[in-house]
Amino acid sequence: MTRVIIVDDQHTIREFLKINLTNQLDIQIVGLAESGSEAIAQIKEHQPDIVLMDIEMPGELDGIAATKLITQS
Repeated sequence: MTRVIIVDDQHTIREFLKINLTNQLDIQIVGLAESGSEAIAQIKEHQPDIVLMDIEMPGELDGIAATKLITQS
């Protein structure tokens, strides 16, 4: 089973992706995050196989900055 975390600052997008991916038999949504910092915490906790990361998010950690930090650790 592929473990996935969805990261997007828009609730509607997170829920849309969650609903559509949940219908796939081999995908398990293990976390939802609305910011880069929340994504990092979720990734440490759940150790997903895939992170679907929004690039443009408000705050210090947009998707690109968060991804850099995640891949460096």
